[in-house]
Amino acid sequence: MKRKIEPRIKKSGTKTLKAILCASVLLFTMSLTAYLFSLGGAESLVGILKNGNYWRAVMVENGFIAVGYLLMTSVDAQKIALEENELEDTQWLTEKRLKKLREFSVFDYADAAEQTDGIVIGADAHITKKKQKIKIVTTNQLHALVVGTTGSGKTTGFVDQNIAFLGKSAGKPSLVIADPKQELYEKHAATLKSEGYKICVLNLREPYISAKWNPMEVLIRRIRKVKDLEYNFYEKDGKYYGAGECFLTYAAAQSRMQELKDEIYENAQDLVYTLCPIRNKDQQNWENGARNFIFGFILAMCEDCIKGKIEEKQMVLFNVYHNITKYCTEDTAELRKYLLDGRSEFSKVRSLVNTVLITSEKTLTSYLSEVNAYMQQLSDEGIMAMASESEITASETDEVPTAIFIVVPDERYTRHSFVTLFITQLYKEMVEKANANFRSGKTNEARLKRNAYFILDEFGNLPKMENLDGMVTVARSRGIRFLFVLQSFAQLAAKYGKEIAEVVKSNCNVKMFVGSDDPETRKEFSELCGMKKIKHVSVNTSAESNASSTSGANTRALITPGMLERLNGNEKGDAVVSVRGYEPIFSHFTPSYKLAANYFSCGKAQEVRREAENFDKEKYVFDIAGKTVKEDTENKIELLEEAETNEKNNEKSAAQEKAREYEEEIKKLTEQTRKETTGISAYLSSGDLAAFKAMKADSRSEFLRACVKNYPITLAGKLENAAKNIAENFEQMRNLQKKLKNIKEGEEIEKEP
Repeated sequence: MKRKIEPRIKKSGTKTLKAILCASVLLFTMSLTAYLFSLGGAESLVGILKNGNYWRAVMVENGFIAVGYLLMTSVDAQKIALEENELEDTQWLTEKRLKKLREFSVFDYADAAEQTDGIVIGADAHITKKKQKIKIVTTNQLHALVVGTTGSGKTTGFVDQNIAFLGKSAGKPSLVIADPKQELYEKHAATLKSEGYKICVLNLREPYISAKWNPMEVLIRRIRKVKDLEYNFYEKDGKYYGAGECFLTYAAAQSRMQELKDEIYENAQDLVYTLCPIRNKDQQNWENGARNFIFGFILAMCEDCIKGKIEEKQMVLFNVYHNITKYCTEDTAELRKYLLDGRSEFSKVRSLVNTVLITSEKTLTSYLSEVNAYMQQLSDEGIMAMASESEITASETDEVPTAIFIVVPDERYTRHSFVTLFITQLYKEMVEKANANFRSGKTNEARLKRNAYFILDEFGNLPKMENLDGMVTVARSRGIRFLFVLQSFAQLAAKYGKEIAEVVKSNCNVKMFVGSDDPETRKEFSELCGMKKIKHVSVNTSAESNASSTSGANTRALITPGMLERLNGNEKGDAVVSVRGYEPIFSHFTPSYKLAANYFSCGKAQEVRREAENFDKEKYVFDIAGKTVKEDTENKIELLEEAETNEKNNEKSAAQEKAREYEEEIKKLTEQTRKETTGISAYLSSGDLAAFKAMKADSRSEFLRACVKNYPITLAGKLENAAKNIAENFEQMRNLQKKLKNIKEGEEIEKEP
């Protein structure tokens, strides 16, 4: 808490009193010195005054007196100064000082190609008739958090300028851009392509024409390495080789294989937990059991792929959906057989699925209900088509400048989880690529060769990312930067909780305020910018005493919440920027639409539309209870060949085919009649039963009708129905036998209606 500053009081007659005091002291010292000189043998006062030593002595004496006075009187001034200096006095960081700091760069946009990539915190255009100059201000700090409500100009201010500069900068970093309205692609894609960028569009609004991305590709790549270490491992010159790596010892190779298996487990878990989030926090047991069951099923597929039981192309989400929805019924025999039979007792699959499979019937029903509910989002045919193969890899983004635009359908919330999954997977793959760079000696530390920027507009509207706090922490040292664009700090806290939100904010060294309707956000940002010292002087006068003045100092916010509320009211482009370790910056962004010729020099990009194609399930299907796709294909080929042969050598006439059909129908009717006869035996008396069996088959229905009156109503109804069914069956059999007889005798077959 700040100490209260006591005011200092000055009298109006102070100067006069000081003058009189000084004169008195001077006369006193002169008289005293003259007396001392007279004692020393001086003859007269005139002689003393003419003596140079006299005046030197007087000056020395007065000097000592003055020093003493100043020392005493300065104590109060020092006290007041110290108290005033304890007050916080934050000032805006000026451009003059900013240019001297190595963490910042100030340059003309025309020179952007010579600059190292960084986060743009200012882009102010000065336009005259003769020339146009865009002053760009960047910082090399990691991660940025931008707060801007709808319509505040955060996209045309911050987002557009960063994409334009980064694409033109010397480092050519790779860009991952959340593009809810697809407007960022239209504005920047053509210009980025002219700068040497590879353009990819993950279009979740129109997945049939999107670049393909298989969420299970992260598992497939690790499965390949495990298989290579397990089946193609070899030793040469005392070293061991496998999965494209060299190991000094056999134990090191085995450790690497276990690391890969652990990564398969972690990535499968991320996949399931992202696509199947907890929806009811009050009753999580059912949903956790369902999620772990799906997780276990995917792990089982991974184990089987390593063993060669499943082809790589069958490692797709469609097969998770296909098998679980097909066999996730009250009879879980096939699932039990696939997930448990033949699995190692140490397999993690067992512990994940046992909760669901080994339980009471009532509990099983509840679990299966949750499992099927999660599976519904995988029924999206468009997503299945997009997720059948992979065309986007993290290794490529490190080797070639790449811009990935993620088109987020704000009207299709069920697809938002795939956006989160893609970002999470791509980030983890980039971290792994950074580690691989170091292991292979491509870099001196675990870092990407080319920086990567995740520019996430409307980040607060995306589903929750698992381990976001860990992501922003690890990314710092790997050359990965996040630029989060939110509507308020409260939006972040509501999505991730206060604790994780604080970790994310503390890891974002750059915080920018463009505008917000949230009072708490404005208050927090005002406090973040600090306090400014305000000095004040007050004068008091009265008839009874001399006039006096009081001076002191206090503080107020450098920029108040009210001032932040009015920011970007009529004119857009202002921004308040806080960079850790420095004074706040009052920055300005000229809206990008006023600088289209500079930022979007190649014009509007044409939408990349690949030829739409339906998802061919037969190409990828894997059935846990059936044969593999390869075997099914071979069987189909054999059947086709057999059909062609039969067609060529078919000597049977249509009549013969029809005769077989009639024979089959007669057999069915005979069997039905036999069952009907056996069924009524339990209702007839012994005498009636003996008579019933003794008479001819075509007379039995009439016999039963005659017996009905001798039995109770309940039995009479059953006997009446039996008689009716037997009569109808015999009538149909007689007709079929006539037709069959005609066929065998070669007579013309009667045409059926």
